[in-house]
Amino acid sequence: LPIYQAKVDGAGVPDFIVDRDDAPVAVVETKLGISEPRTSWADSREFSQVRRYMDTLTVPGVLIDSGQVLLVDPGATAPSRSFDRVAMSADDLEVVRRHITGASTR
Repeated sequence: LPIYQAKVDGAGVPDFIVDRDDAPVAVVETKLGISEPRTSWADSREFSQVRRYMDTLTVPGVLIDSGQVLLVDPGATAPSRSFDRVAMSADDLEVVRRHITGASTR
C-alpha cells in the first residue's frame, strides 16, 4: 500500500496517509507524546487532531507516540485498541495492519 503525506483540505497535513487504489484507507499521526485525557479523549489535542483528519477523509486512524500505538475507528470518541510499543507481538502488529487496511480486527 502506498504511503504519502498530503494536505487534507480544511484539516491540515497528517504525518501519513495510507492509500489503496488511489483512495485513502487510513491516516497515521505520530507524536513524541500523547496527552492523556482528563475526562474524555476529546480533551486530548493529539486525539482531536487525528480525528479531524479521519473525519475529513472518512477513514480509520492510528495515533502513535514514543510509548504506545492507539487504533481509532471512524467516529469513535476514544481509541478502540491500545498497544504498548515495547511489548507489541506479531499478533498485535497484525491487528494494526488489519485496522489500516480495512480488514476485520475482531
